[in-house]
Amino acid sequence: MAKPGSLLLIVILLLISAKLSVARSDWYSYYIQCVATSSQEATCYDAIREFLSTEEGRRQAEEIGFKRQLFRDSNQVVTQAVVISNRIVQMETYLSNALEKAKEDKDAVRAYCLHDKNREMTALKRNVDEKKTNMLQNANHSGPEFIESEYQLVLSLNSRANELYLQARKCLE
Repeated sequence: MAKPGSLLLIVILLLISAKLSVARSDWYSYYIQCVATSSQEATCYDAIREFLSTEEGRRQAEEIGFKRQLFRDSNQVVTQAVVISNRIVQMETYLSNALEKAKEDKDAVRAYCLHDKNREMTALKRNVDEKKTNMLQNANHSGPEFIESEYQLVLSLNSRANELYLQARKCLE
């Protein structure tokens, strides 16, 4: 029997390939949405990289002026940072609840494992909240380079939070 995570990955890959095949210029919006809402960021990046290596992908990228700088609209970037922040809050809440349950059940091994993961998730949440706040405060006053660099840090923290969450789920098995 396949693990639920592998089934999810297959579904994501199918959705990515279906979405990219009809993407036209909205592949860029798809890319932003996929990275912000998916725990499989690498899959999103790989799918977009593969699409951009095609003739059609290069044509569309040229059409909208897609370059190394991924985002031009600071408000859109800030919105994605808020989405990521909310997801990390949900993960932290889940871990806190699981930790409390492990303590109630007097499951020392599970509690020890979850405590470590929950502590690190809390620190990640704090860092993401700080970056999000910086972005919100400076969205209209700073250049796109500042917003983009803060967002790249948020993406990095999000990747670590996703890894940590998956590790914590193993504590529950």
